[in-house]
Amino acid sequence: TESGSRLFDAANIAIHLCSISFLQNVAERMKSYTYYHIAKKPIPTIAGTVDGVKLEAFIFDLFEFANSFRILSVQRQDEFSAIKNADDEAHSKSDTPYTAVNDLRALHWRWLKE
Repeated sequence: TESGSRLFDAANIAIHLCSISFLQNVAERMKSYTYYHIAKKPIPTIAGTVDGVKLEAFIFDLFEFANSFRILSVQRQDEFSAIKNADDEAHSKSDTPYTAVNDLRALHWRWLKE
């Protein structure tokens, strides 16, 4: 929100554990899967970047095919540190390998203090 508070209190950090048989079953079903999310994005082409529409499917779309699944709620700071950007020399960017290592170091430091 504009105040900086979170709008939602949960997220999918994309750590999933699936059996091989489930993945084989889903792979077969995905051959005729027709539900996609529409994403309007800039698309790089050989003629430059153009505005386009992509049809996307996400890993969580497969949950509907599971006989059962579980959700584990964890503290984000203990279980997740995004890596979306490359490091820079000044370490001024967020979500880099450098920040992930620092997050892991902070977690281990908290464990030692406990």
